Parts: sequence; structure tokens; C-alpha cells
Amino acid sequence: MKKIGLLGGSFNPVHIGHLRLALEVGEKMHLDEVHLVPAYIPPHKQTKNVLPFEWRVKMLEQSILGVDGLKLNLMEKERPEASYTYVTLESFLRREPETELFFILGSLDLLTVPQWFKGRELPYLANFVVVDRHGQTEDEIHEFVTSFWPVDKIISGGWSLHRGKKIYFLSLPRLDISSSLVRRKWLHGENITFLVPGPVEKFLDENREDVVFYWKG
Repeated sequence: MKKIGLLGGSFNPVHIGHLRLALEVGEKMHLDEVHLVPAYIPPHKQTKNVLPFEWRVKMLEQSILGVDGLKLNLMEKERPEASYTYVTLESFLRREPETELFFILGSLDLLTVPQWFKGRELPYLANFVVVDRHGQTEDEIHEFVTSFWPVDKIISGGWSLHRGKKIYFLSLPRLDISSSLVRRKWLHGENITFLVPGPVEKFLDENREDVVFYWKG
């Protein structure tokens, strides 16, 4: 059975932190591929400050060109509604029923899952790979997981859920980079070299007037 990781987001824009996270999780979890899934209509975001889907896709596509183990997945473009994780996972499994899915998210994001659409049901569709991005400890994650889901047993590096999948907690090298940091620096004319892949910096600079229109909108 093929093991595929899904890393979703607005990628507004994609930065080095996104790509290193995808590669690190792929290696640690021995995944066949990690799919980067840009949100067509990101939920919980003001879309007026988000670049057009086609632009974000172009930057992603150029950034992972020739990188083994990373793949661009455009499945969310086919849905006119907001990009809810539950619908994304369900749709992927409908197309690829023989796939074992691993949904990648940050530790702080995990703590907000109770507010997500069908959040409690998510780890019955895919394994969770929770990455420490904001300093949460394994004890904090353990307390949350065991209080929110029925846990069968503790496993190496995580938890096995009753009649569900597994939740893993990984502590990986942290790159303290965010898309909002990149946007802020770029809009102020500061250097973003090594924060984003070269094709991203080139695209932003070549389309400065249009990008400013969206990011300052």
C-alpha cells in the first residue's frame, strides 16, 4: 500500500519552511510521496489578501521541480466551496482507496481541531503527523489527544486510536519562517533571499505591482 503525506495550506507564498517540513516528514515517516495541496478557497482567511490560485500554484510548481518525493496536487481546484480538510481527505481516499494517508499539521493547529469542520472525525480518515512548530511539549499533545479521542494504546512516537488511525508527534528542526513574515518583508523592500525558493522571489519581483495590489488590498 502506498504511503502518501498531505500538506495543505494557502502557500501565500510557499517558503522554505513549507518545503523542508514536507521533506523532513517524508523521510521520518518513510512516505512514498508528500503532496502539497494548495487551498483554492482557504477557510478562515481573508481572501482579499491571498494571491490568485494560479499564481500560488505556479510558484509551488517551480519550487519543487526536480525534487524527489514532493508532488503538487491540485485536487482542491475542482471544488467551488472552501477547502475543508475533511472534504479533502475524503475526496483523496475516494480516488485512491488503496492509499494510506498521513495528514501533516503543526502542533498549534492540532489544538484547534475541535473548531474544524468534522474535526473529531479526521483521524478516522488519515493518520496525523503532528510537528512541533510552536514549542508544545509531548505531554501537552498527549493530554489533548487522550482527552479528545478514544486512545487504544500508546505506540512509539504517538498514539493508536480506537477504531481509527494513528497520531504521531515529531520534533523536527524548526525554521521560524511564515508566509506573513515573507509578505511583510517583501512589501517593505527587505531581502527575502533564502526565506523562499529562488523561483518564488523571481515571480514576486517580476509581478511586483500586481502582487502589491493583492497583499495590500
